[in-house]
Amino acid sequence: MAPADVAFWLASAGILGIGAAGLAIPLAIAFVVAGVGWFAVSRPRRFSFAFAVLLSVVFVLGHLYYNVFAAAHRTSEHIPVGSDTETTGVVRDEPRRSERALRFTLELDEPYHGRLGVVTEPSRAIHYGDRLTIAGRIEEAESGGNPLSIATAVFPRVTLIARDAGPWLMTRLMHIREALIGVIERALPTERAALLAGLLFGDTRGFTSEFRDAMAASGTTHLTALSGYNIAVLIESVSLMCAWFMLSRRMRFFATILFVLLFVLMVGAEASVVRAAIMGSLVLLAGETGRAYHVRNAMAFAALAMLLIDPTLLVWSAGFLLSFLSLIGIVYMRPALQHLCGMRTDHDGAGIFGWREHVLMTSAAQLMVLPVIMRYFGEFSLTAIIANVMILEFVPFAMFLGFLLIAIGFILPPAIPFFAGIAEIPLAYMGAVIRFFADVRVPIASAGGWGVTVCMYAVLFAVIALGRRTPSHIPRNDP
Repeated sequence: MAPADVAFWLASAGILGIGAAGLAIPLAIAFVVAGVGWFAVSRPRRFSFAFAVLLSVVFVLGHLYYNVFAAAHRTSEHIPVGSDTETTGVVRDEPRRSERALRFTLELDEPYHGRLGVVTEPSRAIHYGDRLTIAGRIEEAESGGNPLSIATAVFPRVTLIARDAGPWLMTRLMHIREALIGVIERALPTERAALLAGLLFGDTRGFTSEFRDAMAASGTTHLTALSGYNIAVLIESVSLMCAWFMLSRRMRFFATILFVLLFVLMVGAEASVVRAAIMGSLVLLAGETGRAYHVRNAMAFAALAMLLIDPTLLVWSAGFLLSFLSLIGIVYMRPALQHLCGMRTDHDGAGIFGWREHVLMTSAAQLMVLPVIMRYFGEFSLTAIIANVMILEFVPFAMFLGFLLIAIGFILPPAIPFFAGIAEIPLAYMGAVIRFFADVRVPIASAGGWGVTVCMYAVLFAVIALGRRTPSHIPRNDP
């Protein structure tokens, strides 16, 4: 067996072990189920007995790791739940503002230990790194089984003690992000500025509840969840800039990795952007070392790396699941649909603006996330596919104009109105499409529990298997 295959199966075994523990499946039952599944999958590949034992060991270690992690988190916390308390702490995330409330996470100071969710008035000027004193009743977390759920203080008395009390680097990065978003907010109308800030930095604080609901109803919320495209643009831009300064190949590699890391920290390290950053970094590393790059392995390693940091993501984070499932859909479901539908996406068959490729990619990604969306959010609208096809072609254009607008804002402020007028064109179009498909919907309601979800994925993977044989005249995208 090739080393790349060995690495993939070992990473997959660890992921499955963590997932089984997250679903509270007893180790013995999970081990039997996984063993049957491995036998069915590996029999044609003729896994050796020793490798099967190794997979089993890694699976068990993944299961144990989740439980040890959860137990360590529970024992390390010391929060006065169920009582009126006055305590201090530092804001450890970017506060999320809505029309009704401001929410943020507070890292408590001694004598307490742990993180506390705080809900307060939306008018409060609270930022990342602020040291606060809060006084009020702390309620126990409604975990639902999530070991990392945190206790909450709802509308306590909040007093600002000091600014910029958080880590120096993170505080500086947050200030930079605020300055960049400030240029956008001064240049564009509120709704379009909020949409552009979401596209560029994943910042949705400026969204009204009406527009947020419209994005959810139209199936376009993912547009503001930073993903592989943003990281690809960043990597390409930094590489070109380094080449312009005539840096060596190795210096370009390290400079690009550093920029990607800083960008991930600046935008809040959401699951989608972390996954994209890890995979993008693996692409760079493969090019630097001259080794082959396997998308399949990159996905497995990215998922395992994130789960080693926080093993609860696989079961308790919808964003984590949606990020990886959409990528699996693009990599594996897209060529299967292309084959089954007999569609061409080369230069002669791509259609105007490459619409056929967008239909395939959007449909593949939406199909793979559909069971999870229905499970977590209750329903899915079929018109979301049409809405995404109509919008995605304009996203790169809007992002380019957004970055250009920010640069002009710092270099040549008098020219902002001209470039802002140009940037408004794609943003106005995207906003109109979002609102239209928020009203014109064909919803599919969720039915059943996890059993239905598993059956839906069994059908989807059967479709992928059916489309594995691709005619030679259609380019393959099967790592």
